[in-house]
Amino acid sequence: MRTLNLYNYSELSEEAKKKAITEYREEMEENETYEATRWAIDDCALFEPVHDELVAVVGADYYERNGQSFIMKNERDGIALNDYSCINIKKALTITNSTMFLKWLGIPDMFIEDVEYEISDTTTHTEIEISHSRLKGDAVTDALETIISAAESKFYDHVVAIKGRIELGIEEYFSDDNIIDRLEENKDVEFLESGILWNS
Repeated sequence: MRTLNLYNYSELSEEAKKKAITEYREEMEENETYEATRWAIDDCALFEPVHDELVAVVGADYYERNGQSFIMKNERDGIALNDYSCINIKKALTITNSTMFLKWLGIPDMFIEDVEYEISDTTTHTEIEISHSRLKGDAVTDALETIISAAESKFYDHVVAIKGRIELGIEEYFSDDNIIDRLEENKDVEFLESGILWNS
């Protein structure tokens, strides 16, 4: 009777370990895509703008002044991805400080009281629509409308960046380092000597 020798990851040769990582990644990608996405979005700072940008416009102590809270809070539930080609975050997004948020978007202090915004989901992404209460037809209002257009574009670019952060998180979930950590912790996962995953 032929004996089948099985090995855990740490017992494999270096060449077989490379094969084992590839094999285990394929298994994970087949069975854990949902878990990987949930892991990537489970980040309270996921929506927050770049720290240095916020410091430049609202001050280094903005987090403390905002009650130890992010300006764009991630509630985690309600983020919708479609093969990474679109992203909707409205349900998961809470703006905790509208003044700081608008200042980050580029709305000057002198116009903060004149504008309102609405965040909504489209078929491809989450967008913001900013309106103002000033009378049309003067140079100041024309300047404000140019500022608003730039602010709406900045919000769109930020949503695209959030999508990129999620994609990077998913890549990290399936990274070599993460797989090696899992295989070194879980001795029950077994391989043939060549590194082929053994499914008993």
